[in-house]
Amino acid sequence: MNEDMKDEKKEDMTDEKKEEQILPGYDVPEFYVNTVRIITSIYDIQMNLAIRRGPNDQPKEIALIRMSPQHALAMCKLFEKHLQAYENKFGKIPMSQQLLNTMGLGEDDSNADN
Repeated sequence: MNEDMKDEKKEDMTDEKKEEQILPGYDVPEFYVNTVRIITSIYDIQMNLAIRRGPNDQPKEIALIRMSPQHALAMCKLFEKHLQAYENKFGKIPMSQQLLNTMGLGEDDSNADN
């Protein structure tokens, strides 16, 4: 193999490595969750994501996510923005008032500190 071919082959391999670094792989795990447990501390917020297959089943934790309170707040605001856009496009998302009350998010709970 002459020197020009070797250099060309090196260039091709370098380009392949660049593409691998630039383009994310598709081997990232994907999860569906229907249960979340949130734990907070002064330094971080932790979400234990789980799936519960039936009403009598224990949730099976499948992912743990930790982040700073600042990141969590930014993420919360992004969720609000995207949910508002979803409702503007498809209509109000139905939520049981009983479920909201159970989570401490009911309308009656919003004035509890006043």
